[in-house]
Amino acid sequence: MKRLLFFALFAYVAWYGWNHRDGLRRGPHSEAVIENATSRPVTRIRLRSGGETVVREELAPGASATIPIAPVTNGEFHLVWQWGDAPGEPQWNGHLAGSGPTSRYRFRIEDVGTVSSSSEPIPLPAR
Repeated sequence: MKRLLFFALFAYVAWYGWNHRDGLRRGPHSEAVIENATSRPVTRIRLRSGGETVVREELAPGASATIPIAPVTNGEFHLVWQWGDAPGEPQWNGHLAGSGPTSRYRFRIEDVGTVSSSSEPIPLPAR
């Protein structure tokens, strides 16, 4: 009986670890905050940084989305989006200097298709 109980406990721990492996390994991360400062919806937003692409499907007018991203070493970003009511894909390329091991990068999409950007450090939690 003890062996069966031990095996069941081991199987549960293995199952839990496998299904939650991304959350268990997550260390310090940066954030990308994408703001839609326009009067129309933005769809299919793609942010590429450090070889990783993060996708957000839709962002309503005046809304923002906070997306965790891996710490950025070179600070190069590529933002591509589509307007919900117009064809084409506006693009923005830029370089933002990270400030510390974890940073918050802000991208504000304006009505004319321009992007204003900034970065700030994220304070690490006290231990």
